[in-house]
Amino acid sequence: MGQTRTAYETRIRGHLGDFGVLQRVPAERIPLALETALAVLSNDRPREATATLTGDGSTYNLTLTQWVDRWSRVLRVEYPTGEREPSYMEARRWMVLPGTTTFRLLADTPAVGESCTVTYSVRWPYPDDTTTTDQVPAPWFEAVCALAAAEATKAQAVEYARRQSTFVQGDLHTLDAEPLFTAAAQLRRLYEQIVLGAAGEARAGAGAPAGPVGLAVEDQETFSRSLFHRRSTYTP
Repeated sequence: MGQTRTAYETRIRGHLGDFGVLQRVPAERIPLALETALAVLSNDRPREATATLTGDGSTYNLTLTQWVDRWSRVLRVEYPTGEREPSYMEARRWMVLPGTTTFRLLADTPAVGESCTVTYSVRWPYPDDTTTTDQVPAPWFEAVCALAAAEATKAQAVEYARRQSTFVQGDLHTLDAEPLFTAAAQLRRLYEQIVLGAAGEARAGAGAPAGPVGLAVEDQETFSRSLFHRRSTYTP
């Protein structure tokens, strides 16, 4: 586990090359596409983090590092920690204070020698030049790169489709957008099969959308980010 940003971008280009679209997708799309792919992964299979409240007989607050307000959620709370058969608390016995990263026990105060362990969802970090920053499991590396390639390809296909529209004066490109949409759908399917497993296979078996526009808006939230998000600066 642990890949550098350069390793991700190199593999994304490899996926684009496998589908013969590398020369048609601008290099500056790749960093943003990777960012989008990691956001999708965070929603589909969020990373889990844990924090432990060590009892002192008076403390009932715990700071959840990397907690994202209005996105992260508590997955389980074990209290007391360390029992042979884990004991999990009901949600009504704790809360995360709104707008903060503070987890609070509402009626329990761990005594000295007791502890409470909170497991919660956090986002996958964007890789940099240090392999230790990347936390994506090794089996998902290919999937994330495939999804990033799909996002970059789809965004470029939309640009071609828009510029070929009869409502736009001056046809700046003659490339048919259909092959780009097709490649994007196939790359997305690879991600789903690896990360989502049976759920991804079921989705793939349901059939492709009716046309390129359907492919483009298959994931409306991701689609809008791909079109209107800021353009990242590409560094080889």
